[in-house]
Amino acid sequence: MYRTIKLVKILITEQLREPISILWTTISPISIFYYNLLNKSRNQELTRESYTEISSLYFSYISASVAFFGLSLYIIGRRESGFIRSFIYTKQSRNTFLAAQILAYCTVSLIYFSTFYIITSISITDYSIIHYASLGARFISCFFLFSIFGLLITLAPLSFQNSSTTMSIIIFTAVGSAIYSTHSNNHFLQYINLINPVHYATDIMKNGLSHNIMAVLFTAIFFPATALLASKKMIVNPVWSRY
Repeated sequence: MYRTIKLVKILITEQLREPISILWTTISPISIFYYNLLNKSRNQELTRESYTEISSLYFSYISASVAFFGLSLYIIGRRESGFIRSFIYTKQSRNTFLAAQILAYCTVSLIYFSTFYIITSISITDYSIIHYASLGARFISCFFLFSIFGLLITLAPLSFQNSSTTMSIIIFTAVGSAIYSTHSNNHFLQYINLINPVHYATDIMKNGLSHNIMAVLFTAIFFPATALLASKKMIVNPVWSRY
């Protein structure tokens, strides 16, 4: 347990030292949030309900970014660098490594969530700490939902570059589909959203956990199952290696 906590601290420190990650995961969404807010509601007061509706997609994007480009891509990067093959070759070390990864990026995701919320919630007229806690619970559920797919990608024999490209395509397509479907009655997009995690994450952030029981149950069942599978079937050798 001590080794896990120590590794968690190292991973959090490494992640927070990445200026590009902070830029794309927090500063960029905050800038777009205020840009859209000024264009859509110049003279409207922002209540907790309206803030929740407006910010739901941004929180979904942040949780997806941390799950894919933080948790998943970090594991792949360590594999491709030869770190896993050199130091994480026993069952216990794999379990420790993966547990630390999940705990670290769970913490990082909450830091990004809090940063976004604190900076953007100053426009709320009826701010409440309960509102913050409620959105935080929804947000971490979304992070676990996206982590299911992120961990599955780590089991695919893809290089770091190919994995990064795949994740970018997935997030771009999922976010684009979720945005466009709100302004269109296209039946094809409605069917796509049935398997779109961003659609479900946005609905969780907007309407709460109790209104998305199926998505919550899916996450509660498949996240621990996927984590166990990722630990057991973790690819040790880099994809480029022949040995």
